[in-house]
Amino acid sequence: MNTETQINHSERIKWIEQYIRQHVHRQLTREELAQAAGYSIMHFHRIFFTHVSEPISVYVRRVRLELAARQLLESNDTVINIALVYGYETHSAFGRAFKEYFGISPTAFRQLHPQAATYLISRRLLYKQKNRKDEPSVKRILLTGMSGTGVSTVLGKLAACGFKTVDTDYDGYSEWVAVDDDSAMPGESVEPNRDWVWRADRIQKLLSTEDTDTLFLGGCSPNMRQFLPQFDHVILFSAPAEVLVERLRTRTNNPYGKEPEEMARVLGLVETVEPLLRRAADFEIDTSVSLEEVVETVLAIVRDSAGSE
Repeated sequence: MNTETQINHSERIKWIEQYIRQHVHRQLTREELAQAAGYSIMHFHRIFFTHVSEPISVYVRRVRLELAARQLLESNDTVINIALVYGYETHSAFGRAFKEYFGISPTAFRQLHPQAATYLISRRLLYKQKNRKDEPSVKRILLTGMSGTGVSTVLGKLAACGFKTVDTDYDGYSEWVAVDDDSAMPGESVEPNRDWVWRADRIQKLLSTEDTDTLFLGGCSPNMRQFLPQFDHVILFSAPAEVLVERLRTRTNNPYGKEPEEMARVLGLVETVEPLLRRAADFEIDTSVSLEEVVETVLAIVRDSAGSE
């Protein structure tokens, strides 16, 4: 195929993409789109897929859902009215398609903070448009910090926004290992003669899997250093000592930190291990601010890095 022909195809496909967006509120048939582009149906499907990297039916569905999401965010129209505008005959059909694509229901999406909702739209668009085969499609973000800095809480909020999150303290990603007094592991072990560390095989399998566009992994482990090069960003959560003490004393989702020796260990790690994490981190967030502000800052970091690629 010569250069002139390639340019001609590219211009036609760009034009048909605009045509779809202008007429997305009504039924669009393959025959109409092929005719509008000036191709036979079979030739149109092949050319469109070559340039856009997804079938025409998938592209139309994606555009409808992304535009519907923006209308959910920017208007007070009811969910069913928006569903009807974008070609869905029932609330349930729209809800199923929306959740399958964004990982969250239309109603829950509307309840998100505007910045989180906007990023949810943009990350799906970036994921679909990123077609280079020589680059990993998954953004891997490590959230780390001492107990009480809020890593688990932020992971829960991100999961509610539809992101894939993994808390390495759970689901078999960490294990107890025996250590001795001369152990080279930084900081004091969790318990005398044993420590809580990442299971290298499971962590590596997780980081090698590409089943999402953004993975948020949370935790801190003595053996985490070997995995740091595989993360796109390492974000350190920190907070003043008095904030950590109050959080550990009052939190109800984790019993660790209630005993005086556990509290003392955490404060000791702030002095010994946190400086090491700070040197390894790309960003640091003071989590003494509101949860919403912390989540917004995390999303801004990921969004800005995606936009700069």
